[in-house]
Amino acid sequence: MTMSFHGNSVLPQELYDTILDHLAFDVPTLKACGTVCESFIPRTRTHLFQKATLTTETAILPGFIQCIAPYVQAMTISSPDLYRLGQHDFPRLATLHLNQQWFKQTCTDTVLSASVLRQIHTLSLTDVHFESMPHLVNFIASFSRLEALVISCVDCASSSSAPLPPAPATLKSLESPTTSESTPGTIPALLEWIARSHSEPGAGLEKLHVEWIDDIRDVKAIGQYLLGSPAQQLKELEVSFHPYGRLECNASDLPQYWLPMSATQVRLPNLARFTFTDLVIGSSAEATDVGNDFLPLAIRRLRDAVQSSPSSPSSSYIAPPLEITLNLRIAGLSQLGRLQSVELDWERLRGALEGESVKAKMVLSCDEEGELGWVTKEGPAAGDGGELAARDEWRGGVEAYFCARMGENAVQMVWDVEE
Repeated sequence: MTMSFHGNSVLPQELYDTILDHLAFDVPTLKACGTVCESFIPRTRTHLFQKATLTTETAILPGFIQCIAPYVQAMTISSPDLYRLGQHDFPRLATLHLNQQWFKQTCTDTVLSASVLRQIHTLSLTDVHFESMPHLVNFIASFSRLEALVISCVDCASSSSAPLPPAPATLKSLESPTTSESTPGTIPALLEWIARSHSEPGAGLEKLHVEWIDDIRDVKAIGQYLLGSPAQQLKELEVSFHPYGRLECNASDLPQYWLPMSATQVRLPNLARFTFTDLVIGSSAEATDVGNDFLPLAIRRLRDAVQSSPSSPSSSYIAPPLEITLNLRIAGLSQLGRLQSVELDWERLRGALEGESVKAKMVLSCDEEGELGWVTKEGPAAGDGGELAARDEWRGGVEAYFCARMGENAVQMVWDVEE
């Protein structure tokens, strides 16, 4: 039985709400409070349903969506019954993640009401199928106040020359964590669309993350975007290729598409952070070629673009240091020899990272659990500390290896290993 304190409450409701706010991450207690007093229900639901996941089972429960809709701020939808949502109002919804959806051209507009589409500022698409690239673009454009777009494993069945609406003027972030899993050409098409739409001064992406690239068209698209005026707003750039360096071209061909040498007027005055991730050093000759032929030159050209004046060449403009993070992945305990077998040109890389205009950090990730299929745990059982001792010995060997080649003060080495 749920009691009501509305008429005889000893304390003002605001104090009860404040107490419940302190329980925001204590789900069991929030659930219990929601059954104790009717006046506690709105506040407990505000926290309990702040994030919601709708599946086929939950989406068809009578009254369930109507019950939680006033409180949901971030929603993940993994249900094909999207047409059921258009009749509901989600006044607080700001983040939407669509997972495993198959959209037809005729039913996209019925996913959410027009008023809800206008309030979404973060949209994430994972394993979503569209009938064409214009279909995808029109869907994104319907979120008129969108600020951040994340796409992963997006499939566009066909190409089309249909006219496209402009990208949301508010769009400031584009992330593609698994570029190689989307339909080839998706990132180039989106970047070209965004660059064409953001033609006004001050418009442009501030954050661009394109990871797991294995198609040369993606490299060309990033290079072309960096050459345009919207890129002058860019503050954060993160790029990664296939971890083993598997590309549809030679690594030596990459620099011609990445800020070409002829592009002397390229300016990235606001770029503050560049991150290159997931290269598995010592894994293959291809990965070594990426590290030798592309990475040092890419860093130098970004440095030059950052140091360029945003106004005139005669200006006394001095850009702040560019923060560069290299997330390099290494194999497990028995694979230190691989680092020497496929050697990087460390002197060239060190030269690209040195200087007052750069703050460099190297993050070393080790797949201790054998994610890469290389790690074999040998020696004494974990119970007597054998594995920990072996890992510490291996870690010391890797640190000595990098210090000998990069210099102790050239970069900051940080271990990203689960203890």
